[in-house]
Amino acid sequence: MPSNEFSAVFLILTGILLDTLEEIATEANFALQRQDYACHKIKAYRLFVGNDVDSLIEWILTEERRSYHHVRQSTRELAAEYERRADRLTTIYPRISELLTTLPRCKTKAFP
Repeated sequence: MPSNEFSAVFLILTGILLDTLEEIATEANFALQRQDYACHKIKAYRLFVGNDVDSLIEWILTEERRSYHHVRQSTRELAAEYERRADRLTTIYPRISELLTTLPRCKTKAFP
């Protein structure tokens, strides 16, 4: 019979414990806007995130702008903007604080 006890939990902050979607979407749209590129609705970014920044940029650029030069330039714009304004819109998901408080009492190791 399987046990319901866990000896360890691995935690990934971005997108799992922290809701960063609005932050990423806002900063990415700002970077696009600075280059006079089309922006996307925040909800659309759910389809774009999950990989690395270059992949995000490739998804949000129009097909004719997906050259190496445009991807690199847009990545630099996004990185600079994110560094300037990060954590303004990021929030912790509901009940995560409770989870993080409960884990040590359960003698469960958490690995960030």
